[in-house]
Amino acid sequence: LRDELTLVDRRLGRIIAWCGILSTVAAWSRILPQTPEFAPWWTLLAAVPVLGIVVLAVAGATLSAIVCRVLWATTILSVTAAQATVFLGYRGDDPDGLRPWIGVLGPIAVCLMPLLVRSAVVAVALAAVIPFAMALSGLMFLGAVPATALAMTPIHVGNIAVLAAVMGAR
Repeated sequence: LRDELTLVDRRLGRIIAWCGILSTVAAWSRILPQTPEFAPWWTLLAAVPVLGIVVLAVAGATLSAIVCRVLWATTILSVTAAQATVFLGYRGDDPDGLRPWIGVLGPIAVCLMPLLVRSAVVAVALAAVIPFAMALSGLMFLGAVPATALAMTPIHVGNIAVLAAVMGAR
């Protein structure tokens, strides 16, 4: 049973990673123009989950279960960290109009959660934090939640429904 679960997790992880690649490609028209508006450290931080999902998509079938789990955890943590520091790293002049591209990877981080955390309750509780990361970043680093971040938060909370689908598939 353990081997079957590992196989299912690995397959789901690859599907989620391919979705992450498609999301990143779809956001490419925002990524390039936004790059100069962010501190280099933030751009590097935001690149970590992109690299992780590429490795998972391409090599996830052959990587060990431990390496997959490390990449899932790294992706979740780096997406959350990039979202939580987005307004610390932002150097542009319109935080109210900013739609940070890293937001497209929020659903990917949420969907990877049940592959990493076995308890459904814990997976949902942890995944519920991710949609609020950008709003909290604005509050912490700007003193207020920028308008676009505030408007996007309920949409990102809806990603938890996708988490339920992954948990059901698993």
